[in-house]
Amino acid sequence: MRRQRGASGLTLIEVLVGAAILAFIAMGAATLLTNTSEHSSHQRRMSTAIVIGRSTMDELLSLYMSDPDLSEGSHSKFFDRFGAGLATAQPGGFEAQWDVIVDQPLANMKTIKLNIRWTEGSKARVANFEVYR
Repeated sequence: MRRQRGASGLTLIEVLVGAAILAFIAMGAATLLTNTSEHSSHQRRMSTAIVIGRSTMDELLSLYMSDPDLSEGSHSKFFDRFGAGLATAQPGGFEAQWDVIVDQPLANMKTIKLNIRWTEGSKARVANFEVYR
């Protein structure tokens, strides 16, 4: 089909090509926004885990060596998704689990290994801390 002189407007092919290009750009932008949102959520959860880990470790380091939370063995605490303490585990929350090893690395010292665990979708995540006292 030929354009007549003086006729203005776009052909159907030009409109379809423009729509296809626009759809392709929109799909790319949607994918980028989804990935950015997921990354932001992961970073927020990781930051919360680090805050929980640091505050739990500070709390453990402030205890007397004879405190039950520093007795040899495994101990745990639970936190909600914002980092507030809980009595029991909650879906979407965090678990602070620490192991105390007595006389390591030297006599009359304790090794505290702290793991903060949570899930993101179907993925299990963990942040690790370790200190000697």
